[in-house]
Amino acid sequence: MTNWIGEGVRAPDQNLLARKRLAELQSAAGEAASKDAWRYGGERAFSPSEVPLDIYGFTVASCERGDIRQTPEGLIVHGDDSRWPVPVEATTNSSNAAFENLYDAVFFGKPVLRSGRWGQATIEVLLAIMQSARERREIRLDHQVPSPE
Repeated sequence: MTNWIGEGVRAPDQNLLARKRLAELQSAAGEAASKDAWRYGGERAFSPSEVPLDIYGFTVASCERGDIRQTPEGLIVHGDDSRWPVPVEATTNSSNAAFENLYDAVFFGKPVLRSGRWGQATIEVLLAIMQSARERREIRLDHQVPSPE
């Protein structure tokens, strides 16, 4: 349903190929070097332009005049009379975004986008969604914080 794309590109044959490559490595040091090459900042890491948008499961937003779902290239709108794509540019992948923000905060003094208070606010929203579904009522949120622009 998502063309074998989740937290990055992963075709079924890639799992087999990865296991084969690991089996061919001659030492633990060789395995570590191979893994390091694929990590953030590594020589074989993907650039944002090479990687489709992350998809964390099949999601459909049903609206009054149509439905919207995600694709590796952006969104597809299924309207009353037609269907059309809405491209979304991948400026960075979600895994790298957190590292880039941390780097920018430490080295350039830029604001931290995902602070502990932001995390608390996110958890509050998730818990409120589940509580609202159980109790079938609106839940007041008390710990929301603005995000830096």
